[in-house]
Amino acid sequence: MLHPHVGSVNHAYRFLDPSPAKGFCVTRFARPLLAGSVCLSACFFVGCDDEAAQIAKSRDALDEAVKLLEQAEQGFAPGDAEGSYAEYRLQTLAAAEERLQAVAAQGDPVAQAGAHRLLAGVKTSQARATTRDAVDAFARVTGRATALSNHVAAVGRINALIVARSDDGGAVLSALEEGDAMIQQNKAAVTATLAELSAQRESAILEAERLNAQAADHLSRAQQAEQRAFVADSGEAKQEAYTQTYQAQLEAQAARRAAQDQQIAADRLADEIAARRAELAEWDAIAQQVADLRTRVRDEGDAAARDVSTAGSAKQLELATVQEQFEALSSLYGAEVRDRLEDAALSAETAVEQARSAGSKSASGDRQALELERVAAQTELAHVLTRHAGYARDHAQTLAALAASPAVRGSAAARAMTDASTQLNQTAAALVERADGVINDGINVADAMQGDGPVGQAAASLAAALRSYQTRLN
Repeated sequence: MLHPHVGSVNHAYRFLDPSPAKGFCVTRFARPLLAGSVCLSACFFVGCDDEAAQIAKSRDALDEAVKLLEQAEQGFAPGDAEGSYAEYRLQTLAAAEERLQAVAAQGDPVAQAGAHRLLAGVKTSQARATTRDAVDAFARVTGRATALSNHVAAVGRINALIVARSDDGGAVLSALEEGDAMIQQNKAAVTATLAELSAQRESAILEAERLNAQAADHLSRAQQAEQRAFVADSGEAKQEAYTQTYQAQLEAQAARRAAQDQQIAADRLADEIAARRAELAEWDAIAQQVADLRTRVRDEGDAAARDVSTAGSAKQLELATVQEQFEALSSLYGAEVRDRLEDAALSAETAVEQARSAGSKSASGDRQALELERVAAQTELAHVLTRHAGYARDHAQTLAALAASPAVRGSAAARAMTDASTQLNQTAAALVERADGVINDGINVADAMQGDGPVGQAAASLAAALRSYQTRLN
């Protein structure tokens, strides 16, 4: 979906947002035209040197913030920056946000309106980035939950084999050997998946490197074209050089975004590889426990076999491990999915309030565009809440299915998973109710703004996105 740049030339930013539903956005900040003629005009009317100086100071602060926002969104960290681009971007956005908050609190009305608008953009961008991190984390949660489910099912089948056999040591040994064969089969499947994931990750890393090099080539071409424009001796040649500069910059941005997507894919694959390696270690641990039971039955004979089958020793293979894995799974979901989505929702709510504040301080001619931006922030909030509700419901179903497994039924782990599932369903219901209010309000405003112009078309796109979230909630 494309949110066009609408309104007056003094707009401080514009959004290029291909698809809010995917949580992907590239935000480009254009330097505000607030420090030039507008400031000079203000000086005329104010008639006060101190007030004029304060206005100039707030416009300068706003311009500094925009420069920081441009640096944050350039797609790479400068050579003297510490850490990754993601870390650099967050630090730079935080510095820009600090300046914008100061202007919003003490600047003149025009600068305050611009600061509020930019703050809305910053908070929306933060919400999208945090949501993207939560999406990646939920993929890890799903992978680990699947591994745990397979683990529980396999041990349940081993238990069933043992219980179904007589007290004869030979029969129990045979059951344990069948269980070991089942474990080895699962290990082989995980090993094959590991090899495939490793190959995919290596391919993604190589592709990211190729695209980054391609982006660098495009930027070099853009710089050369810009230099030709500077020295061009005719207007036609200058315009042609500027067109080439713009085209090369667009191609560089596209290559950079594609490289970032490949790096994100590589990071996600690395997480999956780590999860599969952990799963392989778990199968090794179960295999060792089964081997120990086989040794005991072989050494102690029928007495040990009776003990294994009647006391349910094989079941103990699972219970302690399931409890540990459930606690680890809950910690992962809580810290990296639930908490992140709550942070993303808070950022999106702040963006809505900042857009509303900008509207109250702006000229009447800008109100419609600002109302559109508020609906865009509400759409992002609806996206976060809808995704959170869906994740809570999905995770609740997974835990309920695990708790119902015969291998853990009646255990402390099963009770803990049932309680967690109930709580997650309650959370999902509350999120659905909250999202429904946001969506209905956004749809009402967007529907009233629809029309043939750019604002009307953007409003129609937002209304369609909100209705899609509404459908997903039901």
